[in-house]
Amino acid sequence: MGVHKLWEILEPAKERVPLDLLVGQGVCIDLSYWIIQLNKVNGGAVKDKPHLRGLFHRIRALLALNCHLIFVTDGAVPAAKAGTYVQRLARARQPLRPQRQVAGLPLKRNKGSQFGRMVEDATALATAFGIPCLVSLEEAEAQCAALNAMGFADACFTADSDALLFGAKVVYKDISLKPGESHVVAYDMTKIRNAFGYGRNSLIALGILLGCDYFPGVHGLGPEKAQQIVKKFGEDKILEEMLRQGPVTLAKRTLKCKDKENSTVSSDGKTAHGFSEDDNMACKAIFAYTHPKCHAQTSEAVHSVLLGGPLQMDTIRRICMQEFEWSFEKTDDYILPKLAERDVHRMASMQAASSGVNLAGLQFKISEIVKKRQLRGVDHYEVKWVGNPDIPSSAVRAELVQRAYPSKVAEFMAKLALKGGKSTRRPNDLVTSDLCGRLNKMTVEDGKTSMNKMAVKDDWKTMMEVKDDGETPSIIDAFHHIKQNDASRLEVIDLTTPLGKGIHLVEASDNDDDDLKHQARVRQLKSFIASIK
Repeated sequence: MGVHKLWEILEPAKERVPLDLLVGQGVCIDLSYWIIQLNKVNGGAVKDKPHLRGLFHRIRALLALNCHLIFVTDGAVPAAKAGTYVQRLARARQPLRPQRQVAGLPLKRNKGSQFGRMVEDATALATAFGIPCLVSLEEAEAQCAALNAMGFADACFTADSDALLFGAKVVYKDISLKPGESHVVAYDMTKIRNAFGYGRNSLIALGILLGCDYFPGVHGLGPEKAQQIVKKFGEDKILEEMLRQGPVTLAKRTLKCKDKENSTVSSDGKTAHGFSEDDNMACKAIFAYTHPKCHAQTSEAVHSVLLGGPLQMDTIRRICMQEFEWSFEKTDDYILPKLAERDVHRMASMQAASSGVNLAGLQFKISEIVKKRQLRGVDHYEVKWVGNPDIPSSAVRAELVQRAYPSKVAEFMAKLALKGGKSTRRPNDLVTSDLCGRLNKMTVEDGKTSMNKMAVKDDWKTMMEVKDDGETPSIIDAFHHIKQNDASRLEVIDLTTPLGKGIHLVEASDNDDDDLKHQARVRQLKSFIASIK
């Protein structure tokens, strides 16, 4: 699908973008591509409808980011692509009925096929989520590219590199929802232009030279030679020269192939107009890319998809019950927290806008922050919601809650300070960590009492609470805290005295009448201080 080897050529411009950066974006999706991809990933077990389950999880992930989605499905097959379409049907053992194949006219797709039914199922699920579905006049990737170029979408999802030739500005080729590593693979025309100097015209020329759905390519040309030809004429002149000379003839002349025998570029006989049959076919392919049949910007079809539709929870529950055998409660557990997160993103957008906050437009709002959490190394708040009594508390990224509900965060931090909230020990504080470990191993005994490992550990944890002034306790604070908790058990070293001026022992026991035992303890503690010097 698309231009032969184009993704490999554009590899240096490929980006792996974290999924979180898609917040608030408008994205149009080539639905057929997603269905094929999801069915392949799950082993092609069509009867189990893995494409529908995968589609459900992709939808909820993107809705949680407040993405505005538009699904686009294929319309008629362009006349220039009819040959390719018939070959694909033959490979899939679904031959086209002869009476439907009329030369020079678009072909109707076989909607009654197994794939056609998969598209219908996916469209029904998307509609239940309130996602508009647009049936394109011809190619879905062309319509996605048009919506992107019109400014109605920030990017389009498709694996068909033709989208770039149809005028797409940003293409998301792949998506991963793996926890902690969720991302999309992006190709941005701005970065492609900076890396190669290629604009839309150059990519169309590469499509003609290398081969695409509309033209088999110039025989004997590989990616390197094709790029040499495109760079020789540049973005502004390459298509003009192709249309003037004919793509095949242009390639032959540019590479200075003097005779047919020595040439790696072949060409059929000339017509009366000076073009070979291949040249004529290639010129039609260029026109198909530069003038694709799409719904116009002012059309009713485009206007309707921009409005979107309502979320139909009852319909979603019924679909999930029928297709996945999920209970209504399980479906709600999947969807409601994601819808709540979407409303937090909307709240954050309103907080950032100068127009103010409109709480009436939110279905879910944070009622309170319960506690701090850390998931996969990222700070979160566990929050409770108002707006739906069935939604459980859930974890939302701390920075998002801070942007959306700064007053709630301030209220939570104030409560935490009053309760003496715990701070996290700095992982790079090697001295503190080492001292804590050594204290756990030491046993300091007097005549009646001993300090065991568990006592030190518990006292240390209690001491490491944040002070009222927000400062982290020092090592000295640790000893003084232990002394105050159980003065009958311990002797505490005053570390404030420089080692060169001697070690002072602060008496912590009333039973130090045995000089020998006292001196032994002094030697042990001196040795300990020397070891951590």
